[in-house]
Amino acid sequence: MKLINLIKAYIKDVARCIYIGILIAAGIGVVMVIAALVFRGDILDILYRAYIYIGCLAISVAGISFLMPKTLRPLDYNEDWERYFSKLNIGYVILLIGLTLLAAGVVLSIIVFYQSTPS
Repeated sequence: MKLINLIKAYIKDVARCIYIGILIAAGIGVVMVIAALVFRGDILDILYRAYIYIGCLAISVAGISFLMPKTLRPLDYNEDWERYFSKLNIGYVILLIGLTLLAAGVVLSIIVFYQSTPS
């Protein structure tokens, strides 16, 4: 029974990270659509590039936090953090959010590819 509760806690944390990643992707999407309309660019092209770049940046930050163990120390507001994420630390949360952004970028990249190829 303990193992099932542990797995549920991890799944809950991962689902919350993916949800936050989707919210961040939506926010980036709104900003990039406005930028594409102002600068008269291709909206989908700008969106997938922004998702790829910001997702790679997030994964780089997570990688740096894994390489430097001092960055994974307990947070000053550890009780508040554990209210939202009971099992994952900040490095894993940033990694999962970055992977969510990369997944959105890959999906948009496929859409742009098939939209630009002649039928």
